[in-house]
Amino acid sequence: MTNRLALIEIKWLGTSRDDKKIKSHYSESRAKQGAKQLSDYMDSNKIQAPVHETRGYLVVVDARRAKLTLKRTTISSGDGLKYANSEISYSPKYHESRLDFENPIRMFVNPVCAP
Repeated sequence: MTNRLALIEIKWLGTSRDDKKIKSHYSESRAKQGAKQLSDYMDSNKIQAPVHETRGYLVVVDARRAKLTLKRTTISSGDGLKYANSEISYSPKYHESRLDFENPIRMFVNPVCAP
């Protein structure tokens, strides 16, 4: 038996829709909320599992695109890749102030763009 735990918080960024409406729109603020949420989980975990060594991981799946509308069926490279290099600036920086909070991991989802 081990005394190690990992808490993993996963957040997805982007816009989703169906044929009738935009269903959700998650921006950078969702990733920042995820960092706070994970920090809170880590604090609770210290009380619930005090003898365990716990590491916290925030994973952000970034599928943001520019200029999305309900009627749009294709996306240009410029709009699809607008956020490809947009790193998220966290405040507070839990990964710098806590020893149990790893650097956030951001994965950008490359779109299929119109030629």
